[in-house]
Amino acid sequence: MTPEERSNARKRSRKWRAAHREEHRAYNRKYYQEHKAERMAYIRDWCRKHTGYSTKYGRVYRQTISGCLRDRYKTMKSRCENPKAINYERYGGRGIKCMFYSADEFVDYVVNTLKVDPRGLQIDRINNDGNYEAGNIRFVTAKVNANNRRDNV
Repeated sequence: MTPEERSNARKRSRKWRAAHREEHRAYNRKYYQEHKAERMAYIRDWCRKHTGYSTKYGRVYRQTISGCLRDRYKTMKSRCENPKAINYERYGGRGIKCMFYSADEFVDYVVNTLKVDPRGLQIDRINNDGNYEAGNIRFVTAKVNANNRRDNV
């Protein structure tokens, strides 16, 4: 089959699917229902084979400086933007935002500007009513962080 013939066949197939959309969806639903057990067995086997590797890799990666910081960025972003997060009302609900554009920017700032190893430390805002942004974050021990609270005068 030449490239032109292949292209024409794809166009005809796309046109047929567009014209018979409901018929095509019904066929897919029927196919997936008939082969559900096979698909679930494949997914279970794949997960069983790859679980050990992925959990081990994730655990090892989070122990590195970059992995630790990316994990902190993810939780920081969640506290500020996800209404379903546990502490959302204390952060995003109060209007506190994460001003770092990406995890890469956050990691770069901490490693190159703050020059701190964050493992074993907690992220803290210097101004408790300020955003998570350059110049307003630091890494401190749990004891210092517990003393920097709104209700602790």
